[in-house]
Amino acid sequence: MLPIQNNVVSSTIDFMKKYNLLPNDAIILSTCKDQNISVLASHDSDFFEACKAEGIRLISNTDDLNMAHGLDDLDENSFVLT
Repeated sequence: MLPIQNNVVSSTIDFMKKYNLLPNDAIILSTCKDQNISVLASHDSDFFEACKAEGIRLISNTDDLNMAHGLDDLDENSFVLT
């Protein structure tokens, strides 16, 4: 678990407005951006547009997971599960 940084709070509000995200989803997206996390695994379809626009790979089903398996840019510090 990562602590919420001050700069994450302001981007959380921006993401809530920009993508119509709920606060908890916006915090997750803001933290991913702040921590340079490139992959987010979630079944929450609210992330689809936001992740695409913010350059975060969304894994929302087994096909996405199979496509991501073995990619060189994935490591334990670049992946978040929600």
